[in-house]
Amino acid sequence: MNGKKSRENSYPGGIEPSFLDRLARFWPCPREQLHFGGWQATRQLMTRLQVDTASHILDICCGEGGTACWLAQSLELRVDGVDILEKAIETARARAKRMNVSDLARFTVANVFDLPFPDRTFDLIYGQDPDGLAHQDRKKIFRECRRVLEPGCLLGFQHWIAGDDMPPNVYERFERITSAGYPFMKHLRVGDYKRDLLAAGFSQIEITSLRDLYHEHVVKMRDISRKRDAK
Repeated sequence: MNGKKSRENSYPGGIEPSFLDRLARFWPCPREQLHFGGWQATRQLMTRLQVDTASHILDICCGEGGTACWLAQSLELRVDGVDILEKAIETARARAKRMNVSDLARFTVANVFDLPFPDRTFDLIYGQDPDGLAHQDRKKIFRECRRVLEPGCLLGFQHWIAGDDMPPNVYERFERITSAGYPFMKHLRVGDYKRDLLAAGFSQIEITSLRDLYHEHVVKMRDISRKRDAK
């Protein structure tokens, strides 16, 4: 199954309504932040990456372009976003036009295994729950990121990954929740990502737990789902 079909079919009910439409139904954050932790996670990540010092940024698996357009509008940063879903890219382009940042925020339908950019194009790459990195061959994506990244510059991302120090009973519950709603995210551990980053040539890897923030987000999702079911 290719990446696009895997993402489209990740949830019950076929491909209509779309993956993003279904997700937005019980998402506790604004639709432009369809990743765990919403705006709080976005601001934490961008602060950590010192995004305001970058000149040309790549957003991998950018979805509907909410963060890229926000960076373009608030900090006047040049951001390219890529996603494999054509509908998401269409929405992102419309958002950029509506926010008057089309000259800074550009969006391309692309597979993260084969990024359509020359070597050393960007001085920062970020991703927010990028589905592509759930693929077992994610080190190929990391190599592509390293190829288009200026030497010595940063790749940073947040992802729904089990920590290596997660107690067995918590991990069992984590896997049960993940398997129910996000089958393509099963059996992923932080150690797997660190290994693949190193294999792709990255170094000085830093890992920060978002457990509390993500847990808060999941609880809110559960509450929204229960309210919908009660109607």
